[in-house]
Parts: sequence; C-alpha cells; structure tokens
Amino acid sequence: MRNYHKDIGCPRLALKVDLMKAFDMVDWGFLLETLAAFHFPPNIITWIKACLTTFKFSISFNGELAGFFSGKRGLRQGDPMSPYLFVRAMEFLSKILTKRIADSPSFKFHWKCDKIKLSHLCFADDLIMLCHGSPS
Repeated sequence: MRNYHKDIGCPRLALKVDLMKAFDMVDWGFLLETLAAFHFPPNIITWIKACLTTFKFSISFNGELAGFFSGKRGLRQGDPMSPYLFVRAMEFLSKILTKRIADSPSFKFHWKCDKIKLSHLCFADDLIMLCHGSPS
C-alpha cells in the first residue's frame, strides 16, 4: 500500500493475512457446515462430500506406483469445484468477521472506510483488514 506509513490523516492500520496453503488447509467438516449454512440442498452437500472424501492418492517411485492413501482435508488443485468451495469458505469467514465487528463497541473503522463500513477485503487466499489505528 503506497505511502500508507505516512503521518497524514488519522492513525490507521492495515493488516494483510496470507492464508498460506489455503486450499490444503480447508477442513471438510467446516466446509460442509458452511454449505448447509448457505442453504445448499442436502443431496448436493452429500454429493460434494462424496467428491471430497472418496479420492485416493498414489506415489510413483521409479515409475512404479507405491500404494494408495486417502486425503483427510483440503481441496484438490485442478478440481473445477475447488475454487468455488474455497470462495464459500472465505465468504463464511467474512460474515463471521462482519458480525464480530458489528457486535464490538470498541472497534473503530478506518477513517476512509467508516461511511461504507468496510473492515476487510478478501483476495483469493489473502485477507486485508482495515481499522482505525489508535493505540486504545
């Protein structure tokens, strides 16, 4: 953020959170609960659960497959459904943040964001949080 450090205007804070290995860290239980919270039909949730939990991985060693193992969490790269499911998980996180901020009398919006009540932005696997930067 260009010139954000300058002492112009009110104190401010911008916090960038990099959700490293974000696709690998998505918990399936959380994701399925998120889909239910967004009122996905139960049969669609069941199909998505089957797609998430029934795949197997194999390791190739010197051109030979060396057994199979199942995944326990995460979204597969290359799966056309994965980006959409990740966006749903991030949307749920965004709603949690918005509710917590609305319920917190001590939270102060960034001085340029107060009018529209903007507190955070999500970009793919990054989260930027904006607020007033006073020490209190």
